Amino acid sequence: MDKSGLRLHFKELAKAFFSAHSEAELEVLHKTISQRLFFYCEKTFSLLERKDAKVALYHPLRFELPVAQIVCASGAWINPTFLFPQIDGSAMWFEREGKAAEPDFVIVPGLFVDGTGHRLGRGKGYYDRYFREKKTPIERRLFLGYDFQFIAAVPVTTLDESVCGIYPRPK
Repeated sequence: MDKSGLRLHFKELAKAFFSAHSEAELEVLHKTISQRLFFYCEKTFSLLERKDAKVALYHPLRFELPVAQIVCASGAWINPTFLFPQIDGSAMWFEREGKAAEPDFVIVPGLFVDGTGHRLGRGKGYYDRYFREKKTPIERRLFLGYDFQFIAAVPVTTLDESVCGIYPRPK
């Protein structure tokens, strides 16, 4: 399936997923994803790297995870500063209280990710361009999602940048 077809497929899957899960069930899933994020960060980064880190978040759309809630609940970072993306034309940067800042970690939005870290985003390429320009290490580009968002293969082009998918369930 091509990228446009996958984007349409995401809408169908997301609607079915959310209609099949109660708020209580979603909260349990969010807690599980928080725990997986904590374990990944604890295993991959030192306490010093996680202390006072600048963590980029995004404002979730309707069918995306409540990332701020999940990141805060995870305890993966000690005393983090949260940054949010700003977009002007084709440029994207991160800010905190109106001041530009470079994140140490980026929680990346998207629709799907595969086992090799290929991500299907919303389609504008902002994060791909940002990662290329800033040379953000893959292990610091974190995709959080529900089980249905982790698929066998995502179509890629030479412009696509990989991420590290934090699987909600053990692989």
